[in-house]
Amino acid sequence: MPSKRLLPTALAAAAFAVAALIPGMSSASAAVDHDPCVASPNHYCVGPRVTTGNQCPGDQSFAATDGYGVPMHWTYSGGNTSCVRVDYSYDVSARTTKRCQFWFYVPAGHATAPVYIGYWIRPWSTKFSVKLDENAHEGWTHVFDAAQVYDIQFQDNNGTTAHAIGWGDGSRYGWSVWC
Repeated sequence: MPSKRLLPTALAAAAFAVAALIPGMSSASAAVDHDPCVASPNHYCVGPRVTTGNQCPGDQSFAATDGYGVPMHWTYSGGNTSCVRVDYSYDVSARTTKRCQFWFYVPAGHATAPVYIGYWIRPWSTKFSVKLDENAHEGWTHVFDAAQVYDIQFQDNNGTTAHAIGWGDGSRYGWSVWC
């Protein structure tokens, strides 16, 4: 077992090694990455389109900045009633048929709810779902791997109330897709 004085050095080396394995992540940001998504030939940045339901009175989506100054939006979790839908309909499948890693930007603040993310793949419009507990994450968070994804969405009807669902503003802080 290493001595207690060597443990911080070993942890730093491990963090550097992990950062080297994740494309686009620097060793300085190995713990939490808040850098904007920058598109490249095998890296796509996908921004949201937000829709508010007519059945919900008043403002449903709120603009803010997270704890790192990143522009974001958030809404209250709506129990079983859907008032806000956040849709990312950027057809990655039109650009590649490779299996891709999908990373979602979880804002630091105003993001405390479980989010049920649905995503659709080609060729038969098959829907898959994954749960992301925003309270347990911040920054770029790996959510799923898939090929031929053409739509991703979540809504505020997650079965809970008194929580906040947050998402980054624009394509720089939406989904970061590595193929």
